[in-house]
Amino acid sequence: VIEEEREGHIDVSLSAKSPTRAARYHFLEPAIETTRVRVLARAEDAIRIDKLDDLAALGDKGILLALPGSTPYSMVVGHPGIVLDAPPISIQQLLQKLIVGRGRFALGLERSMQFTAFKLGATRQFRWEPVILGELSLHLVASRRLSPERLARLDAAWKKLAASPKLKEVIQRYAGEPIAETP
Repeated sequence: VIEEEREGHIDVSLSAKSPTRAARYHFLEPAIETTRVRVLARAEDAIRIDKLDDLAALGDKGILLALPGSTPYSMVVGHPGIVLDAPPISIQQLLQKLIVGRGRFALGLERSMQFTAFKLGATRQFRWEPVILGELSLHLVASRRLSPERLARLDAAWKKLAASPKLKEVIQRYAGEPIAETP
């Protein structure tokens, strides 16, 4: 997304706030939604992960998959005991690697992983672990190259859509079938 924006191919994308991103983009308010940073396991795996240290204690028996450069990845990289597999290049590849056992757990944004599992027809192959590493508010962001007039029009249109019940309907359709929780 950063490269596409830098090259002028896109003007609008989705992002969580950070100081670096705030300097690069205009963040439109309100946030689209808040999503959680979660750990996903295969449905048949009987283990329960209540905290990050439970995962770290597994060492090589708890290989974790996460997308480099993502907020979830930055939360665990370098954490003592956490073993990361060779990085996937997309959420789809991350889930496919989890399905075939290339890792025991996947870490990422709940909504993204749920939607991708639904798109793959694999929702029932996974379950959420109880550990939640944080929450991120996802925003519509606009390139700083947009003219003030276009930015104002986009901001007004976004505020109108965000106030409408239609947005919640769209988000629910996007999410697809929920993934089961670990009992």
